[in-house]
Amino acid sequence: TPGSGLTQEATLPLIIEIPEAGGDTSRGGVRDGATVTITDGINTLTYEFDKDLSVAPGNRRVGIAETSTSSQVATALVQAIGASPAALRNALGISISDTTVMPGGDQVRVGGIPTAQVETSPEHNNVSLRRFSEPGVDPALSITVPETLSLHLPEALQIHVPVVGGRVGGV
Repeated sequence: TPGSGLTQEATLPLIIEIPEAGGDTSRGGVRDGATVTITDGINTLTYEFDKDLSVAPGNRRVGIAETSTSSQVATALVQAIGASPAALRNALGISISDTTVMPGGDQVRVGGIPTAQVETSPEHNNVSLRRFSEPGVDPALSITVPETLSLHLPEALQIHVPVVGGRVGGV
């Protein structure tokens, strides 16, 4: 919700949803100074969306413009996450190889092992968070198809296999 902070615990993998308006604040896009923070209480990475080349000390810049599309904003965030210090990413359980812009371009999937919480800034923010549905753990939708029926999926089906091996949530 615009103007309110969001926190999600044990969040990775996580979806960060970028407004359809991208960086266009007149249409509800990402505002300059909005942040997304990933922290475990000890290690913290804060990504700040920046349109005026002014970022708070310690924040990682996500360079966008008022004319940026949602896909460009999402790509800029993925690039900022990838450019973060490897030691911090590893400490927070962020997997760069599994952090990507989702099909459609208005969502960023932050992949990894759940060790951190993710927060959005309470002011100036309209970027939203949602937990990525883990198959067999918390499916967003369950469909039972009788043997006599078929199911047509209009888009390519992606199957997520958690990176946690034989541990809970793994293969």
